[in-house]
Amino acid sequence: MNPATRWSLTLPLARIQLVHSDNKVEFSLRGFGKDYVTGAYKLVWLHNNNNISSCEVFDFGVKEWRQVISPPDHRIDHNQEA
Repeated sequence: MNPATRWSLTLPLARIQLVHSDNKVEFSLRGFGKDYVTGAYKLVWLHNNNNISSCEVFDFGVKEWRQVISPPDHRIDHNQEA
């Protein structure tokens, strides 16, 4: 919800929510940002499960989640420094 514009949107479930409805995901981190190429606002959801890292991006322009494929040897580590 955007309190300044009173606009709100109920998000569809992300793939990780559909696959793991039991809430057993090792690590999950969400973020919000803007795609400076398209100007679209997006939610980013990083998660690890069974040593497999995944990333999903919700695009407010098209109103859907999409999976972003990360390199197979790159694990998302919440203790990692940039």
